[in-house]
Amino acid sequence: KLPTDVLVIYSWGGGSAWSSMIVLTPTMKALVDLDPGAKVDLKAKTLHLPKFGKTLGLNVHPKHLE
Repeated sequence: KLPTDVLVIYSWGGGSAWSSMIVLTPTMKALVDLDPGAKVDLKAKTLHLPKFGKTLGLNVHPKHLE
């Protein structure tokens, strides 16, 4: 069994559908929580954090792009 503090399911945009959820490490979740302008772009496979001036790459399952 994995510890519950290793991965976090984050509901993006307030939706409850699986298509609006991503799995984040606690560090990534903390960065998203600290940046109200954070945006996920699944097609570009990026997480944009304007407050920090960073764009991070994401691993995106091909089914999430359908």
